[in-house]
Amino acid sequence: MRRHFGIPLRAHHPLRTSLSICASTFGLELPRPIPPNVKVVGPILRKVKPLAEPLKKWFEESPNPVIYISMGSLATVNTTFACKLIETFNKKKVNILWSLPSDQLKHLPESLPNNFRIEDHTDQQNVLAHPKVNLFISHCGSNSVSESLYHNTPIIGCPFFCDQYYWAVRIEELGCGLAIDKFDFTAEELWRKTQTILTDNDDIFYRSAKHISNIMRTSGGVKRAADLVEIEIKSALC
Repeated sequence: MRRHFGIPLRAHHPLRTSLSICASTFGLELPRPIPPNVKVVGPILRKVKPLAEPLKKWFEESPNPVIYISMGSLATVNTTFACKLIETFNKKKVNILWSLPSDQLKHLPESLPNNFRIEDHTDQQNVLAHPKVNLFISHCGSNSVSESLYHNTPIIGCPFFCDQYYWAVRIEELGCGLAIDKFDFTAEELWRKTQTILTDNDDIFYRSAKHISNIMRTSGGVKRAADLVEIEIKSALC
């Protein structure tokens, strides 16, 4: 618009804007000083919707806890990685929902264990909100971490790159999960850590996730973000 009307472009700088909204929260984030124009409102998530059929029916008929697996939309798994995941949960009393892009299905064996279900796309927030999902095995992207902990779901982090390594460490620090190394984890290690979370008699991981969820839910989310924007617009018009 500025270019069209010949108005000079302005470089964006977060410290010079009147309002910057941060979709995270302290508690999950490490404490740090922030400028007064930066408002921390917690995750900005849409409302959860019921799962679509036939996935809804699969959840309802699952006799075991469900583990959700997703490595996000950017990371690419290889055959070795995929086979380790399958080896870990083969014939175990858990059901696996694995969100795996269609171009990566070639890394799977021709036949899968009966307790595995593969979807090339899932509505992740709706899945994580389902009460039968007991654990999320994740690449630890920031959005995935927020969605999982918002819905009280502990995480086993398997970071691939960038800030995912930070979030995997942070999850362990908070007591909300454990981490594995994508290069050298074994099926035995992953199953042991899965059992540590699922059979935790003191519910340490679930209570820690619930604690972060409570902080997120009281931070305001989308409503507070909308209120802040409205206040800023009204102030600018006065």
